[in-house]
Amino acid sequence: MNSPDGVPPPLPIKPQRSASTNCLLGLLGGCGTLVVVSIIAVVIAMPHIKKSISGIAQVGDATPTCVQKLQGIGSALQQYTRKHKGAYPDKLTQLVPDYLPDASALQYVDKPGSNPQNVQYFKPSPQSAPSSVVARFNTGHLDINFGTRQSQNLYIVLTKDGALYQQTVSMTPIQPR
Repeated sequence: MNSPDGVPPPLPIKPQRSASTNCLLGLLGGCGTLVVVSIIAVVIAMPHIKKSISGIAQVGDATPTCVQKLQGIGSALQQYTRKHKGAYPDKLTQLVPDYLPDASALQYVDKPGSNPQNVQYFKPSPQSAPSSVVARFNTGHLDINFGTRQSQNLYIVLTKDGALYQQTVSMTPIQPR
């Protein structure tokens, strides 16, 4: 195409993208970035996740033993309180040997060669509620850190009425203001 002297030739016209195409491309780019960031976050968090899962598995191993031991302690406490007009012992060791065979009934070993875990005893008062915790075993500890550190202690507890429960005590640090 010839143009008159002094007039530049017309520029080729580029096809324009529609606004919806630009929006779609931006959305796909954003999603791609989100996927990449998510994958990186999972890779970084994986050791913490594995540690938590491992801790939960160890807790599961301790639970049946602790349940059996606390059932025995509960039965021994019932016998003791019947014989002592409703009074509870000052220490659980007072249950040995008349109500429990030996002191090993008051502890468990989670791994061969490790230190025994002792039962914690909370002597109830005559006025305490039937759901009051009388004894408990700490069956595990988990530290979770996904941005905010959280610590959890896991227990099997025996209540005054002889019921057994799983109890989780969570602790999250308070950030200073």
